[in-house]
Amino acid sequence: MNKQAIVEVLDRNNSFLMTYRLMPGSGKEKEAIYVTMKISRMEDDENFIIIGISDVDEQVKQRMQAERMQEEHIAYSRLNALAGDFLCVYVIDPENDRYREYSSTEGYEMLTLPKEGEDFFEVSRKNAQSVIYEEDLPHFMSVFTKEGVMEEIANSGFFAMNYRLVINNILTHVRLKAVIIEEKKGDRLIVGINDINEYVKQEEEHLMRLTQAQNEADIDALTGIRNRHAFENARNELEKELEDNPQLQFAIVILDVNDLKKVNDVEGHKAGDQYLCNACRIICDIFKHSPVFRVGGDEFVVIVRGRDYLYLEELIYNMNKHNAEASGKGGIVIACGMSRFENDEGVTPVYERADRLMYENKSILKEGR
Repeated sequence: MNKQAIVEVLDRNNSFLMTYRLMPGSGKEKEAIYVTMKISRMEDDENFIIIGISDVDEQVKQRMQAERMQEEHIAYSRLNALAGDFLCVYVIDPENDRYREYSSTEGYEMLTLPKEGEDFFEVSRKNAQSVIYEEDLPHFMSVFTKEGVMEEIANSGFFAMNYRLVINNILTHVRLKAVIIEEKKGDRLIVGINDINEYVKQEEEHLMRLTQAQNEADIDALTGIRNRHAFENARNELEKELEDNPQLQFAIVILDVNDLKKVNDVEGHKAGDQYLCNACRIICDIFKHSPVFRVGGDEFVVIVRGRDYLYLEELIYNMNKHNAEASGKGGIVIACGMSRFENDEGVTPVYERADRLMYENKSILKEGR
């Protein structure tokens, strides 16, 4: 705003325009208003200029609003590019927590915050208590704070968390994602809430198939009980439990089916398979409340805990009683060795003791004693 600059512009454009803000007055104006100064030469005497000042506050603010919406549209597009369709998107000024809803789906309308307002995080946390599934609410309240969100964005580039909303009495899995977008007027926090029901469903189906495959990998194809791989997993879990509880009560029973080779050689492998399945059924009937594993061709292992552990002596008696009757009638004889955990250095000594006792029992049974 000086003579030389004004004259140069007038010589070039015939008019000089400048928009600026006036300080609030002492009257009803509570904030600065936008005005435009227009300067032009008088038509009949170029030695004089005319200066006019117009109130353009409303027009400028409307234009700024349009520009802001355009910026938010760009920000929304960037966020949308990250992760699909959103139930709702908010644009927040991180300096003062003022927020405005950019978009919201019809189903989300009844749950959403007011379209715009102050204290985004405070309002969100208050609103959460009536719309978030009760089991997920404590986690949401502990994580979704301004400090936590901004710190995570600073460390990772974005903030994300999953929880469930109750929409029309139906649980809906959602993912809240927040990022910082640099805009002309400063940083903006963009928060989007994404419906991930389909994704969760696919994950659950994948997990179910994975579990099924894992279970099939742990199942003995012939007998239908757990196999050696499953036993090794159970053994490792038992070792971990012993680290936390050295007074754990358990026992290991090792069983070996007598005369399987003889049946295979005389009657064929099909008969041998049936012989083995019948032996397995006998073992499972006696140790009804314990996991039974087939760990070899004719060898089985039982990990005894809980109810079966309390009646272990009776179960071993029943096994011996069965063998006595089977020996006299030509039935299936199953050698058996049992060992309890007695402050041993892990599961292995218990297993080895049971294995040794099983071979002793096998010798006794073969001798007919």
